[in-house]
Amino acid sequence: FDGTTWETFAEKDGLASDWVLSVLETSDGSLWFGTTNGLSRYDGGAWETFTETDGLTEGWVSCLFEASDGSLWIGTYGEGASRIVLANDIDRSAIDRTSWGEVKVEIGKN
Repeated sequence: FDGTTWETFAEKDGLASDWVLSVLETSDGSLWFGTTNGLSRYDGGAWETFTETDGLTEGWVSCLFEASDGSLWIGTYGEGASRIVLANDIDRSAIDRTSWGEVKVEIGKN
């Protein structure tokens, strides 16, 4: 919302699912959407989606929280929590899937 016009996002735009359960704007200005089919990030121009394939403990993302160290905590429906450690550039090969659900991924800043 820019004060006059609402902008609507849907799966056809790049959102992981049309069923959004949580929304968070992080300190870098990115919008994060927890959906029934994973976690989506919108940086104002491009979409990035994270799923169980990327290391999330569950695709049903019910809550989001940005910690003071800049990491993103992801609460899921019935499968615990995951954590994404944000860094410099998007590099999916840098994703570290640990046994307790931490996902380390490089994400570029605009």
